[in-house]
Amino acid sequence: MNNPSPDGRLRVLLAVTRMVRGGAQREVLQLLARLDRTRFHVSLMCHPEGEWVEEAAALADAYHPIPDLVRPLSPRRDLRAFGSALRVLRGRRFDVVHTHTAKAGVIVRAAARMAGVPVVLHTPHGTVYHDCFLSPPMQRVIALVERLAARRTSYILTKSIHEAEEYVRLRIAPPSRFITLYSGLDLSRLLPSESRGRAARAALGIEPTAPMILYAARFAPEKNHAMFLNAFRKVLQEAPSAVAVLAGEGPLRREIEGRGADLIAAGRLLSLGFRGDVPDLMRAADVCVSASLTEGLPLAVVEALALGRPVAATDAGGTREVVKHGGTGLLIPPGEADALAEAVLQLIRDPELARQLGERGRLAVRRLFDVETMVSRTADLYQRLWLASRRTAAHTAPIAADRP
Repeated sequence: MNNPSPDGRLRVLLAVTRMVRGGAQREVLQLLARLDRTRFHVSLMCHPEGEWVEEAAALADAYHPIPDLVRPLSPRRDLRAFGSALRVLRGRRFDVVHTHTAKAGVIVRAAARMAGVPVVLHTPHGTVYHDCFLSPPMQRVIALVERLAARRTSYILTKSIHEAEEYVRLRIAPPSRFITLYSGLDLSRLLPSESRGRAARAALGIEPTAPMILYAARFAPEKNHAMFLNAFRKVLQEAPSAVAVLAGEGPLRREIEGRGADLIAAGRLLSLGFRGDVPDLMRAADVCVSASLTEGLPLAVVEALALGRPVAATDAGGTREVVKHGGTGLLIPPGEADALAEAVLQLIRDPELARQLGERGRLAVRRLFDVETMVSRTADLYQRLWLASRRTAAHTAPIAADRP
């Protein structure tokens, strides 16, 4: 059985497939930056390429690149990645391994159990059990793989209650094996500011009186930008001066921009690509939108609420855990452009309703999504589960026979 490192700190490995821009990777960065180094020695394992690799490696106490840890299914590279991970795990003798995202979750969890790591945790950061991700037969295959991986896992940490319920429904693990731990946001940078909102709007060239509708999301099938464009065209029929702003990158960006080429030419649609100033864009917006078909729990919606902005969102996945219809925002059925357009127009027509919903949303999410709370709960979980593993090992260890 492992013992802590000589200085008394628990040896923790955070593993993620790739350190590209994303919610999972942001959480890994937060843990690397904020876990108490008087309690933990924190290592990182991931593919050596990605926009945030250098920053993450600099924050880690030790960095273990795995070049064969790639997102696409590749039996040869996956086997090599498993071998590389196993060598690291056997050589370093970690107390806790915490994997993030699907591929790292499968490969590194298997290696961790083979290496005898006492505590193995996994955070999937959403589910892929929707037709916009995978065909139904492939969903069944992935569910089988996750069931097998769950057998090697102490607990699965989900980002929403809905996500845990989805995994239980698919029989990946029983309810007792799930812990919901909401994502952490740096709330100090998510404070309302009318002046910053005005400046962001002016920089985009949007008139102060023109309704601005923001959709900050990756251009991917599940985000359903096409439905959002259909809804926005209906908004323009009643609010012809409105401007829609898209912030994000992704594989479908060019296709969506093609669908909205006439709106772009008329100055009614702006597609900004990746932006590092999304909070300021939210401050500038009259309405923040989510049009997703499926979600774990959309952090863009949480950020908008933290800023006190009115939100119109589809009732997808864990969204309803933060957007309470008529309480902290407006919810509409996924895929229904008419309903989304009407929700946006309702918020434009009634500024007082928009203000009240935004304020109630701000108070609600600031209690649940503080980054310090997330890191503290994660750290305490590491410590508690490791201590429990020691007690279990002590109770199950064979009693040494007396020497003659």
